[in-house]
Amino acid sequence: GIKDYLKKLLQKAINKIKSLRKKQDA
Repeated sequence: GIKDYLKKLLQKAINKIKSLRKKQDA
């Protein structure tokens, strides 16, 4: 449903932020 879709979008956004932070730290 919509809730599952929103959860997937949130996870994608979180993963992007985490990867960006890792690149900055490196």
